[in-house]
Amino acid sequence: MEENRIRQLLELLQTRSIKPSGNNITSSCPFEKFHKDGKDSKPSFAIQVNASGDSAWNCFGCGRKGKTIKTLLGLLHKDCGIRVPGFDVEVKLENEEFSPRKHTKFSYTNLTSDSRIFSISDYKKCFQEIPQYVLDRGLTQEQIKKFRIGYNSVSLRMFIPIFDQRDQMVGYSERTLGYDADKKVKYKFSFGFKKVNFLYGEWTWDLTDDVLFLSEGYFDVYALDRVMKCNAAGFFGTGVGDKQLLRVKRNFKKVVICPHNDKLAEGRRAGVSIATDWVHMLEHLGVVVEIMPVINGYSDVGDWPDSLLRRVLEKMGYGDRLR
Repeated sequence: MEENRIRQLLELLQTRSIKPSGNNITSSCPFEKFHKDGKDSKPSFAIQVNASGDSAWNCFGCGRKGKTIKTLLGLLHKDCGIRVPGFDVEVKLENEEFSPRKHTKFSYTNLTSDSRIFSISDYKKCFQEIPQYVLDRGLTQEQIKKFRIGYNSVSLRMFIPIFDQRDQMVGYSERTLGYDADKKVKYKFSFGFKKVNFLYGEWTWDLTDDVLFLSEGYFDVYALDRVMKCNAAGFFGTGVGDKQLLRVKRNFKKVVICPHNDKLAEGRRAGVSIATDWVHMLEHLGVVVEIMPVINGYSDVGDWPDSLLRRVLEKMGYGDRLR
């Protein structure tokens, strides 16, 4: 559906905060009564602009989604008793299923959840501004370009696109900025993205090099990339999946694990304990494993000063890789 027609529909539905976002038009959710307290406090509804065909739509708050506008109109009529003048209603839902979520804090304000619809071209249009926080953490302009990092001016978060080894975008993550007041949800991922299926940074690998430096997070990858020529990857946190492990085994003979030095927190295990599991799993697969030291006062490699990281790598025998 064309942009003007989508805007007309949303205006007739009396949604709020109607605005463009890449190849989408976003607004508050027309199924707002199904949101917590009956209000979509952070507009989380998106419709794809598609002048030559139909438009997929999705709400990240209540979970309703569909592939056609007729499905949207049918659900509005069925669930809310709403008919929209000038738009055809198809009450039969074209066999499309949805699973409304219970009240949840997980909410996006700007993009469709389908990573096949949201593409790197949308990133180029909408996410070129770079937050000062990224520069304060030491990333160079070359790295920002290499990892295609940006800033979501809607959610006010660091925008981190994620690609597979074919350089195809499979999802994205958004991170609070370091000086943000609200840090309850530090990272948010695109809806449907399976963290245990991919490794962050895998599209940058040089497979003529059979050594991988493996860590938990993004800034570890950036730090390693900045100070040395190497293959680096992050697990998107503490969870490890079979597909991730097999991807490592298929491409590398040796893995250097960079454990986090974070304290044991409620409901979580300490980083060193988690890294121990990585060692056992990788050695079981026949991969040679080496472990970088943890240093008191720093939570992870991404927090180390570049000079310290270089000294450690040189002592470990990787001086020839330093930039």
